Order: sequence, then structure tokens, then C-alpha cells
Amino acid sequence: MLPKIAKENLANYVDVFCEKGYFSLDDTEQILEAAKQYHLIPKIHVNQFNAFGGVALAVKHNALSVDHLEELNQDDIKALKGSNTMPVATICSYFLSIPYTPGGQIIDAGLPLALATDYNPSSAPSGNINFVVSTASIKMKLTPEKAINAATLNGAYAMGISNQYGSITKEKKA
Repeated sequence: MLPKIAKENLANYVDVFCEKGYFSLDDTEQILEAAKQYHLIPKIHVNQFNAFGGVALAVKHNALSVDHLEELNQDDIKALKGSNTMPVATICSYFLSIPYTPGGQIIDAGLPLALATDYNPSSAPSGNINFVVSTASIKMKLTPEKAINAATLNGAYAMGISNQYGSITKEKKA
């Protein structure tokens, strides 16, 4: 599919759900290597249920973001430090009754954090960003200020559009 996607200019990103029972580390690496040939930017969904090296693999491939991170360990934090990969927390936990992303721990480690809805019909059937910001403040241990920053400027970075959106700044779009 990748050659056709590139030829028809259908995508700028490649996304892989790197998780046990879905795409393994080897599968993910194979997809990312193939996508690199077509200049597709990686965005990886990882650590929703297990922490097993997917974050480090994403960083190795210069992923723009790693989304979910409900399960996180110190190796993941170390892998993200010094990288350009944005950690992204979602609200799937609310709908799946699983632990929430330790957003406060991520920020306390000196890392940025973005927030997203991960809107989809199965694990996150809400696109309400206000709900995400409130949930992050209550369940992920973020101050309201940090949650708003995570949903705006850092969210724009995770989508590759922070040069135009994400903050009220001269020359940016509201």
C-alpha cells in the first residue's frame, strides 16, 4: 500500500499500534523502515497495555509522537529525554477502565506532554477536548495550566502544525 499512498500523496504520516497482540516490535520496525522510503513521518500508538520497548523504537525512528503511554517505565522516560518525540496522553482509560497515563510523572521528568482525544468508535468515543483537559487535571495529575498547554501548543506539535496553530501568537491562526 505504501507505494500507492506515496504516489497519490494520500498521507504525510504512518501510524502503527505497537502493542502485544497487534504489531510487535519487529512488525513496527518493518513498517517504519518501509515508510521511511516514502518520507512518511512516524506517529506510534504504544504502551496502552504493555511497556516492552516500543517507545525506544519510536524514538529511534524519529517518531513525531508516541500516543497512549498508560503503561510507562523509566526506560521509556530515558528514551524520550533529548528526543524530538512528543509523548501524548489520551482518554481511552476512561472508556476502557485501565490506568491513566502518568502525565504528572512525564512532566516532572522534564518532558513535554500533549493531550488528545484519540477519537474512535471503540476505545475513545468522544472528541470533546474540554473533557480531555478536565480528565488530565483530575486523573493524570496535571495542573489546569499544564493541561491547557498540553492540549494546545503541545497538541499542535504532535500533529506537526505548531508553526501555524497551538498558541495565540502573532502570525499564527486562531
